[in-house]
Amino acid sequence: MIFDRGSIKWASLMLPEHVKALREWRDGEKRPNAKKPAWDGQMAEALDARLKEALARRRPVSVAFIRDGERRTVIGMIEKTDPVSRSVTVRDHSGDKHVIAADAIVALAPMAEA
Repeated sequence: MIFDRGSIKWASLMLPEHVKALREWRDGEKRPNAKKPAWDGQMAEALDARLKEALARRRPVSVAFIRDGERRTVIGMIEKTDPVSRSVTVRDHSGDKHVIAADAIVALAPMAEA
């Protein structure tokens, strides 16, 4: 124990291995590392078909994508696709617009209409 201005401060009682493990765990929490799965041609075609169908029929969809190393999901209507910038614009139920890079999309599923 160390006495400093009337307060008792405890010296570290942790093993160096434990300190190292805690630092690695903390650093891992700060930097998520979700990665897009590898797509083959057939999976890409199926995703493209679902995207075109949802756009044509104006049905709500759930779009899962990777941004800043973490997996995110947006539920809403596909507003437009931009082949030049390779992006998809989704408007969610609250009216917010989300522009998602087509390469970042990992899943697209139609939602049941209410």
